[in-house]
Amino acid sequence: MRRRFATLDVFTDRRFAGNPLAVVLDTEALDAAAMQAIAREFNHPETVFVFAPADPAHRARVRIFTPARELPFAGHPTVGTAVLLGARDGGGGDIVLEEGIGAVQCTLESTSDGGGSARFAIPQLPTEVGAPADDAAIAAANRKTLLCTQLYARFPARKTADQRAGRDFAARSIGAHRRSSMAPLSREPR
Repeated sequence: MRRRFATLDVFTDRRFAGNPLAVVLDTEALDAAAMQAIAREFNHPETVFVFAPADPAHRARVRIFTPARELPFAGHPTVGTAVLLGARDGGGGDIVLEEGIGAVQCTLESTSDGGGSARFAIPQLPTEVGAPADDAAIAAANRKTLLCTQLYARFPARKTADQRAGRDFAARSIGAHRRSSMAPLSREPR
């Protein structure tokens, strides 16, 4: 089955910079396991799946997945999805996205290049889960992060199955910081 999706570059004004995000627009008959598999295939920090909202006054219900698990909320997927849906709807204004933490009110501003920005207020603040770490624990975590960053820098980025098969997508620009394409998410032959 073919599914429409967009890949976006969030928090930048240049293509292939910023935080990458995949947004799947055709979500009919997808269960959590299928969404998790698709998120793993994209291998972006997050992949958003857009559904019809439960409340007709809202723009959409969204589910956010990393390659490893579902998240109730994440900032850059909220911004990217809001801007994409706003552009599809014709511009700026306010929309509400239903997320795992509740309804998220987003204020959109369009730009002349077809991109835009979004501000949002989350319905609940993060809660404290324990005492803050001491300085030694923070320093140890930073050393591990630095080591992981150095290791990732030594290896090239993972290519998608389509890129490995030589099927690079022709990108249709929707502003300087977004790219969009249509392609199957399954391994069906073309």
